[in-house]
Amino acid sequence: MDRAAAQLPSDPVVPAGCDAPGRVVAEGAAGKPRIERLRQRADFLRAASARRQGTAGFLLQARRRDPAPQPPPVKRAALALGLTVHQPAKVRTPDFLAWVREQRADAAVVLAYGRILTREVLEAPRLGCLNLHASILPRYRGAAPIQWAIVRGERETGLSLMQMDEGIDTGAVLAVRRLPIGPDETADELSARLAALAAGMVRTDVLAALAGQLTA
Repeated sequence: MDRAAAQLPSDPVVPAGCDAPGRVVAEGAAGKPRIERLRQRADFLRAASARRQGTAGFLLQARRRDPAPQPPPVKRAALALGLTVHQPAKVRTPDFLAWVREQRADAAVVLAYGRILTREVLEAPRLGCLNLHASILPRYRGAAPIQWAIVRGERETGLSLMQMDEGIDTGAVLAVRRLPIGPDETADELSARLAALAAGMVRTDVLAALAGQLTA
């Protein structure tokens, strides 16, 4: 084995019967940047921002481990596109809630943010918060869904668009897009394909959901 499955976070929520034998996966995604309209990768941000009319800005998760932190790729790409970036150290504060409310957003789109948002934050946008989660829900709620799908031998995965509630990936699912998993595909390779799929979903399924054309 050239990569250790022990690098994965604690087990996700996995339905009964989903116990396929695992295979080795690329190192986990801990410490990667996350954003509001929320994009895990700079290539996703560029694609999803190609038609960015109405995008108020981006919210990045603060990086907590680097002694001399550098701007993550998503932040650099957002700034290069002339977009507003906000990167708070904490999200469960009155100041952060006030900032979210000040945006007067119609909606927020969340992808792999890595922080639990409060009910007040979720309700601040007029139409609430939508989440793009990298699994076919209800499989693999919680952390590292891409890595766990590979470890457990799944043959396909995808992205689920849901209306966020206070639970961990428990909101009403509005749309699902599926991708096959290659026999030797790593988490990094699959993440790149899911990022491209997510960019397309922002321009199609997310807009349809906000127009009231998708229901759970």
